Amino acid sequence: MKGYRPRISIVVPVYKVEKYIDACIESILNQTYPHFELILVDDGSPDTCGTICDNYAKKDKRIVVVHKKNGGLSDARNAGVDIATGEYITFIDSDDYVCDKYLEVLLNAAVLYQADIVQGEETSNVKNLSKKQKKRNLIFRSGDSALRNHLVKHDIKDMSWSKLYKMELFDDIRFPVGQLNEDARTTYKLCWKADKVVCVNNCIYFYRVNQAGIMHGKLSAEHFKMRKIPKEIEIYLGKSAPLYKKELSYYHMRTEIAIYNMYVAAGQDLEFEQEMKKIVKSLRKKHIGGRGWDVKYIFLVNILRICPSLYKQLVLWARK
Repeated sequence: MKGYRPRISIVVPVYKVEKYIDACIESILNQTYPHFELILVDDGSPDTCGTICDNYAKKDKRIVVVHKKNGGLSDARNAGVDIATGEYITFIDSDDYVCDKYLEVLLNAAVLYQADIVQGEETSNVKNLSKKQKKRNLIFRSGDSALRNHLVKHDIKDMSWSKLYKMELFDDIRFPVGQLNEDARTTYKLCWKADKVVCVNNCIYFYRVNQAGIMHGKLSAEHFKMRKIPKEIEIYLGKSAPLYKKELSYYHMRTEIAIYNMYVAAGQDLEFEQEMKKIVKSLRKKHIGGRGWDVKYIFLVNILRICPSLYKQLVLWARK
């Protein structure tokens, strides 16, 4: 990377995180790669986050602050994308933070492999931050192979953070406003558009487990709309969709398992009994197994199909 110093845009949506925002911003300002712009998007935060962001901007000219009416995570990210000037872009959630070589690791890989997207490893255990994982780096040399991996093996994960993207990927892609699982509804588009995607084994991103989030808070019927994501992907792929029939079926199965698990873990399986039955009915129609199927899912789907009550006990045991 000697002599090549591209500008990186870092977009951080900010909302009700005054307890964590300092740690996030400081971790970015301490990067070993200094050629970046930090776009802090104050998404109408009702606490002191807006003032905190403004104070940081006064101290560092690389920081740009956007104050806007609350529109949600997707809307805030899009506001950052719209004004970004970098050759590359990355997203960091404001209650998380990154290791000091976050940008350096991702950019080095992007240049070395001529990659459009580079994904680093994430952790919720701070002791693991900055460590290399035992698994090898993965290289996907086409949008086709990247999309297939994302839908089935899921080495390329849903989340938008802990990734570096070529800015041009966002020429015609934005995050969906007003919808749940905005990452899942965006990452597949970016994978399909990319010429090369690389997953590096460096653990560079620390995320906080949000106890008020989707896995721990009150769920609603809106979450069942996540079952529509595979169909959305199919529509997006258009005439190419039949080429991904098996992968989309597998992705649909995995999505339904995830939704079912969330409601059981939240203790709301009885509250939404009819919706849960629809998932079981759908899974009973699927052909289980075959090339590419994870043994874990073969086991889970068969247990859920045969004995939902036992499956619920397994989910609750696993969540302890």
